[in-house]
Amino acid sequence: MLSRFNIHQPWKVRFFSRSIGNPDAILVGSCSSSSLPSPEPSTKPSSDQNQIFPLNKLIARHVHSGDIDGALRVFHGMGAKNTVTWNSLLVGFCKDPSRTKEAHQLFDEIPEPDAFSYNIMLSCHVRNGNFEKAQSFFDQAPFKDSASWNTMITGYARRKEMEKARELFYAMKDKNEVSWNAMISGYVESGDLETASRFFEEAPVRGVVAWTAMITGYMKANKVELAEAVFKDMTVNKNLVTWNAMISGYVENSLAEDGLKLFKAMLEEGTRPNSSGLSSVLLGCSELSALRFGRQVHQIVCKSSTLCNDITALTSLVSMYCKCGELGDAWKLFQGMKMRDVVAWNAMISGYAQHGKAEKALSLFSEMRDEKTRPDWITFVAVLLACNHAGMVDTGVEYFDSMVRDYRVEPRPDHYTCMVDLLGRAGKLEEALELIKSMPFKPHAAVFGTLLGACRVHKNVELGELAAEKLLELDPSNAAGYVQLANIYASRNRWEDVARVRKRMKQSNVVKVPGYSWIEIRNKIHHFRSSDRIHPDLDAIHKKLKELEKKMRLAGYKPELEFALHDVEEEQKEKLLLWHSEKLAVAYGCLKLPEGSRIQVFKNLRICGDCHKAIEFISEIERREIIVRDTTRFHHFKDGSCSCGGYCCVKEGRMRRSASGSRVSDQSPSPSPPRSQSVAAMEDDVELLLPRYDPSSQPGKREKSRLRSAENVIHFIPLLLLLCVVILWFFSHSVSFRADLLRSSVGAISHPSGSYAPLGTMIEVKRPGSSTRITTTLLDSLMILFRNKHILLPIFAFIAIPLSALHLSLTLTSFRLKNHVFRLEALANVVHTRFEARQIWEESRQDAVSLLRLKSRYFVPSFILSCIVSIAVITSTSFSHQGLNPSLKSSFASVKSSWMRVTATSIVVYGLLFLYSPVPMFLSALFGYTPTLRHLITFLSLGIEVYIMAITGLGLVVSVVEERYGFDAVKEGTGLMKGRRITGLALAGVFVFLSSWIGHGMEKLAKELDVDSSSGSWWRSVVVSGGWDGWKLVCMYGAEVVLSYVVVTVFYCECRKRHGNSDPDVADEEGLAI
Repeated sequence: MLSRFNIHQPWKVRFFSRSIGNPDAILVGSCSSSSLPSPEPSTKPSSDQNQIFPLNKLIARHVHSGDIDGALRVFHGMGAKNTVTWNSLLVGFCKDPSRTKEAHQLFDEIPEPDAFSYNIMLSCHVRNGNFEKAQSFFDQAPFKDSASWNTMITGYARRKEMEKARELFYAMKDKNEVSWNAMISGYVESGDLETASRFFEEAPVRGVVAWTAMITGYMKANKVELAEAVFKDMTVNKNLVTWNAMISGYVENSLAEDGLKLFKAMLEEGTRPNSSGLSSVLLGCSELSALRFGRQVHQIVCKSSTLCNDITALTSLVSMYCKCGELGDAWKLFQGMKMRDVVAWNAMISGYAQHGKAEKALSLFSEMRDEKTRPDWITFVAVLLACNHAGMVDTGVEYFDSMVRDYRVEPRPDHYTCMVDLLGRAGKLEEALELIKSMPFKPHAAVFGTLLGACRVHKNVELGELAAEKLLELDPSNAAGYVQLANIYASRNRWEDVARVRKRMKQSNVVKVPGYSWIEIRNKIHHFRSSDRIHPDLDAIHKKLKELEKKMRLAGYKPELEFALHDVEEEQKEKLLLWHSEKLAVAYGCLKLPEGSRIQVFKNLRICGDCHKAIEFISEIERREIIVRDTTRFHHFKDGSCSCGGYCCVKEGRMRRSASGSRVSDQSPSPSPPRSQSVAAMEDDVELLLPRYDPSSQPGKREKSRLRSAENVIHFIPLLLLLCVVILWFFSHSVSFRADLLRSSVGAISHPSGSYAPLGTMIEVKRPGSSTRITTTLLDSLMILFRNKHILLPIFAFIAIPLSALHLSLTLTSFRLKNHVFRLEALANVVHTRFEARQIWEESRQDAVSLLRLKSRYFVPSFILSCIVSIAVITSTSFSHQGLNPSLKSSFASVKSSWMRVTATSIVVYGLLFLYSPVPMFLSALFGYTPTLRHLITFLSLGIEVYIMAITGLGLVVSVVEERYGFDAVKEGTGLMKGRRITGLALAGVFVFLSSWIGHGMEKLAKELDVDSSSGSWWRSVVVSGGWDGWKLVCMYGAEVVLSYVVVTVFYCECRKRHGNSDPDVADEEGLAI
C-alpha cells in the first residue's frame, strides 16, 4: 500500500495546488486513471484479486457522478478490498455534507488507513467549517505530509484567519509552491495587499496561481496599473484563469474597452474562453453598447460544443442583447435555452422592464412562478422597475407587499428606492416620505435622490429642499443634489436661489458630469455634446435640425422652455434646446442612415423632456423608429409616440417621472445589485459609465490641497516681494558687494560727468547725492500727475476707462468658461473610464478654444488703447520732468510717431512673458515634492516675474523716449536699472500687487454674477451686470494704469540722469539705504 501511496503522491500535490478546488475530484481521478469504459462487472463476492482494480474504477465513476448508493452497492459486493477502495468510497461520503456521520464511521472501519485517508477526513472537516475538529484531527493524525499542512493553511486562509494560517505556515518544515500560493491568496482575499506582495516577493517559486492571485488582488483594489505591470512581467505561461482575471478586472474598473482588447489578444494566442470569461466580456459589451462585438462573441458560443448549452454563457448573451437594444434577439435566445435558472429569468424580465414592456415583464414573472422557479430579491427589483417605468402604482405596491408575505424575500434598499420613485412620480410625495421614514434601516443617499427627482418633476420646493439637505448630508460630493435643487429653483424662476446653489456647488468642489450622446454609423462612433462645435458635419446637422424644427412646429410642436435652465431670452432658450446632444445625434442619423431605417442613439444622462417630445414628432415626420437609451431605460419612438407612453417626460397637467429607476438620479448611480451566480444579470443600465468626481478620494484630496495652497499664496505676497528683492539685489552685486558697501560707508565715491538728452533736450544734471528713494519717486510722480491733470484726466477718462472696462468685461464673460475648463480637467484626472475621460478632455479642448476665441475678440481693441495710453502718458510725463509744458495735442501727436516702436517692444515683452510662463509649472512638477518646496518655487518665480515686469516697463519707456525698438529697448532698460534694482523691483512689486488685488476683485464679482459668455456687448456686461461695483473696479484699474506709467517714466528719468553723471559700476548707495 505504501508503494501505491507513493505512486499517487504527485497527483496529491497537484490537487492541493488548486487551493480553491475540490480535492476529492483529484483523488477520484487518481483511482480511475483510465478513461476507457469497462464492462459492468458482477457484484457477486469474489476472492479474485484481479477484480479489485476494475471495481475501484467503477466505484470512482459512481462517486464522480454523485451516485453514492451505486458506489456503496459495488463496495458491498466486493470480496476483497484495498485501501484505495475504502478511500474512493470515503471521498463520496465526504462530498455530501448530510453524510458526514457515515464518513466518520467508514473512516473508523478502514483496516489500514494511509495518508490519503487522513487527508480526505481532514478536508471533510475543513469543508464543513468545523475547524476545532479539523485542528484536533490534524494534531492527532499519525500521517502528516505537505498536503495535510496545506489543507489546514488553505482552510484558515479561506476564513481570512491569517494569523492562524501564518502560524501553521511558519511551523511547516517542507513548504512547497502550494503553501506559498495559499498564503498569498489568503492575504489577497483579506485585502492585505502589502503582506501578499511581500510573500509573493519571498516565494522561492512563483507559479501561475501566485501571479493570478496578485492580479486579482490589485484589480479588486482598483490598482489597475499595478495589475497590468504584474500581468506584463509574468515569467510563467498565462492560463485561462489569468486572462479572465485581467478581463474581469478591466470591466469591473470601468475599463471595458481595454478588457475587450485583451480578450481579442487572448483569442489570437489560441486560448479558448470559458463561460466565466465570456460573462465579463459580454458585460463590457453592454457597458460600451458594442453590439457588433457582442454578436461576434455569440458566434464563438455557437461554435463551441460546451458553451452552446452553458446556461451562464447564454444568460450573459441575453443580458447583453437587452442592454444593447436588441430585445427581439434576446427573446429568441431566451426561448431557445433548454434550461433556465433564476438568473436567466431575471435577465429577461429586467430587459423587458428597461424597454418599457411592463406587461410582458410581469407576464414573464407569472410564467416563472408557474415553472416553479423561486424568485430572489433581484427578481423583485426587475418587477418593481417594470411597474415604475409604466406608472403602475397599485400593481407595484401589491408586488412590494407580496415579497415578504408570499416569497419570504426581505426588502432591500433598492426595493425601497423603486417604491419611493414609483410613488413620487405619481405625485404621492407625502406617501413616499412616509415610506422612507418606515424603512427598517437607515435611509441611504439613493432614496433621497429619488425623492428629490420626484420633487423636481412636481416642482415641490419645500420637500425638494428637505430631500436635497438629507442627500448632501449623506453624500456631500453628490452633484445630483445640487443640480436637481437648482433645477427646481429654475423651474420657479428663482434665479437668485439657482446662483446660490451653484456657488455652494463650486465651493464644495463638486463637478457635474457633462452630458453627451453617441450614435454608431458604418462601424464608427460619432459623439455629440450640447451645442457641439467640432463635429465635421455640424453645418449639415444644423441645417437638418432647422428643417425638422419647421416641420415640427407645423405639426404642433412647441419647445418646453422650462428645460433650458438658464436666465436668458426665450429665443436663446429655444436655440439651446434645439442643439441638445440627443437631437444632434438623431439629426445626424437621419442624414447618414438609409430612409426608413432604424436610428439608435445612446446618452450618458437622462433624456430631457423637450428632447423626448421633439423626437416623438421626428419619428412621425421621418417615418422611422428611433431608439434612445439613456441611463435608466430604452425609449422606442415610433409613429409619434414612445414606448413609455409619455410617462417619463414632463407635460402640463400630466404625470411624469425622471426615469431614475432604482437609482439616485441621472447624475449619480447608487450601488447596483450584486451579481448572482456567475453573471451580472441585473446590472441595469441605470448606472452611468462615468464615476462622479469624489473629493473624498485621494485624487480629490490632492486637488483640494493644490487649490488651498494656491489660495494661501496670496497672503505671502509682501514677504515674497521683500525676499525676492533681497535675493535678486544680492546676486546682481555679488562681486563688488563688500567693496561697494565699504565705499558707501566712507563716502569715497567719485562720479565722472556725462550727459544725455532724450527727445532732443538735455536732461538737467543733479548731484549724485540727491535722494532717489521710493517715496521720493512716488512723490515726484504725484506732483507731475497734479501738474498735468489737464492732460492726464482726459487720457484717464477717454482711454484708460474704456481699456479697463474691456478688461472687466473680459473677466466677467470668460470666468464661467475658464472655470468650466479647470473643472473638466480636474474631473478627467479622477475618472476611471478612459472612454469617458477622452470625452471630457474633448469638451475641455472645445471650451479652451472658445475661451481663446473670446479673448482674441478683446485683444485688438485692448492693445490699441493700451498703446495710446502708454505713449501719451509717457510723453507728457517725460516733458514735465524736464521742466517743459506738455499739451494734450503734443501727447497725442507722439502716438503717430512712436506706435511702431511701442508695438515692436510690446511683442518682445509678450514673448518674454510667454517663454517664462511654463517655467514655474515645470520646476514645481520637477522639484515640488513637498509643500515647502512648492511654496519656495512659487515665491522665487513670482519674484522673477516682478523683475521681468520692471525691466520690460523701463524698456517700454525707452522705446517711446529714445527711439529704440524691441529687444534693444528692453536691453537698454535692463542697463538703466543697474544700481537702481531695489527701487525698480519695489515699484514694480507695488503695482503688481495693486493689479492682483483689483483682478481678484473682478474675479470675485464675476463669481457672484456668473455672466454668460454670450451675454452681448462688453458695455452690457459692465453696465448691466457689473453695476456700481463694476464701475468702481473700472475706475480703480484705469487710475492704476495711468499712475503706473507716470511712476515708471519718472523712475526712467532719474535712472537716465544718474547714468548720465555716474559710473555704472558704482553701487547704489541710495538703494542700500532702503
